Amino acid sequence: MRRILTLLLFTTICSGAQGQRLNPGDYIYPIRGVAGLYSANFGEMRPGHFHGGIDIKTDGGEGKPLVAVADGYVSRVSVSPSGYGRAIYLTLGNGTTAVYGHLQRFRGDIEKHVRDERFRRRANSVDLWFGPGAWPVAQGDTIGFSGNSGSSLGPHLHFELRDTPTQRLYNVVREGVVRPDDDLPPRIMRIHYIEVDSVQGVPVHGRPESYSVVREAEAEVADGDFMFERQYFGRACSGCAAGRNGFR
Repeated sequence: MRRILTLLLFTTICSGAQGQRLNPGDYIYPIRGVAGLYSANFGEMRPGHFHGGIDIKTDGGEGKPLVAVADGYVSRVSVSPSGYGRAIYLTLGNGTTAVYGHLQRFRGDIEKHVRDERFRRRANSVDLWFGPGAWPVAQGDTIGFSGNSGSSLGPHLHFELRDTPTQRLYNVVREGVVRPDDDLPPRIMRIHYIEVDSVQGVPVHGRPESYSVVREAEAEVADGDFMFERQYFGRACSGCAAGRNGFR
């Protein structure tokens, strides 16, 4: 019986259809009036999928101005009680699409149009598409305001960049479009392993098992640092920094 130790390192590499790299200088930050902290990174595991964008904290409030990251036009707006809630999509002139999710409201003229369409259709949820001439935007134009709509557990902005022809996602952190302030190395929290054997050359997998690598040993907190015990390796370490990087 061979025991294979598998570290689940969730590193998602996602690029455009032709492996196109983005030029960070083409974009500005998508939201104003926030501290620039993040509540979720690109590629994090979620139930049934990986997180397709980044979540930018809005300092516990709503109504922060959202701006066009580059020149383009509003190509789609949607309203739903789940998912992204109120979302706006910008088709940009450089071949990418910017997605903003969980809005409180859209810009005034867009908000009025969406409200009128909801009344006309007698529908709470709508998904509206537009051509280039309907809602053009220049880089820095306000397009809406941050909120907590849809499947959101707290006020934040969900932001994505996609390749327009294929709608494949870009990793905006890896591409340098968004650079979180993060100077702490990753810390492995769990180890997963599967026992593997073979019967007449056919792999036979045992039941997956999971062990905590790092756990809090004591409730004592000193200067923002926690005391952790490395269960699996039978060693202890102190002063392991907890949550002081850009993703908080």
